[in-house]
Amino acid sequence: MKSDFFIGEQIKTLRKQRGMKIKHLSGLSGISNSLLSEIETGKKIPSIKTLIRIADTLDVNPSLLLDHRKPKYLDLTRKSERAEFISRELNVVYKMITTGITDGKLMVLSLELAPGVGRDRMYSHEGEECLLIQKGKVKIQIGEESYFLEEGDSICFKSTVPHNIFNVGDTTAEIICINTPPSAI
Repeated sequence: MKSDFFIGEQIKTLRKQRGMKIKHLSGLSGISNSLLSEIETGKKIPSIKTLIRIADTLDVNPSLLLDHRKPKYLDLTRKSERAEFISRELNVVYKMITTGITDGKLMVLSLELAPGVGRDRMYSHEGEECLLIQKGKVKIQIGEESYFLEEGDSICFKSTVPHNIFNVGDTTAEIICINTPPSAI
């Protein structure tokens, strides 16, 4: 099946970009070498659970693996076509501003945080991150430091430093988030 092969190609490309052999990906993800090989060659269709395990191991957003379209050199995403993810435990709405360029090194999404909402723990991931506050007031904690940002303010930082975000205002905060490389939400 042609469309399934693109999913496997993306997994293989990401794995190689990280300098991983199938055996290493298998050991980290708990997925057998043979199943990974069959997925990469398009002989098997992975389950959602398997895709999430692979995405977590490769430290990418699972949606990057689900994009089964032909590899592309540009990304045009219409406002009406944006994928939306809702984190029920946080009341955070994520909207994918870009779906990404195949093998791309950039992910852009918007976050909507309800008043008083924030992640319950610090988190970190590979790369760099830039946040642009479109609306509202937020507190960004990066390492031991806290920063208060308002509409129009931005902050960029190494995402390997543990960080967190909270809406400290009384309206929904809207934030543009740019990650490089693309990371799991």
